[in-house]
Amino acid sequence: MKFEKYANDNLNLIMDIKNRENYILRNDEVIVGYGSIIENTNNEIEIFIFPEYRGNGYGKQLFNNLIKAINNRNIVKIKFDNINIIAKRIVEKVGGKQESLIDGVVSYIIPLNNN
Repeated sequence: MKFEKYANDNLNLIMDIKNRENYILRNDEVIVGYGSIIENTNNEIEIFIFPEYRGNGYGKQLFNNLIKAINNRNIVKIKFDNINIIAKRIVEKVGGKQESLIDGVVSYIIPLNNN
């Protein structure tokens, strides 16, 4: 498994987000998912695992690598669909606390000094 920074300025332009670091997770040469760190007030992270690779622990690996990549900050915020039980389990296991639930999207705050 390989976790690497993905420098693609076009992605940032399309998404119209500044201060964004993009990463990909590969299994051999196949990209199984990607994640982003958005540096703002809450240091948000986003994670996506392609459907055909879900259920193999890739989301947890990507999550843990993103947390390590932002280790110089105090707190991080993550959002995902409320029905994503696996994401809830991973986030709560590292001390994440639910902040809100709006339109089926749950938001968690993770204090990094607990990791």
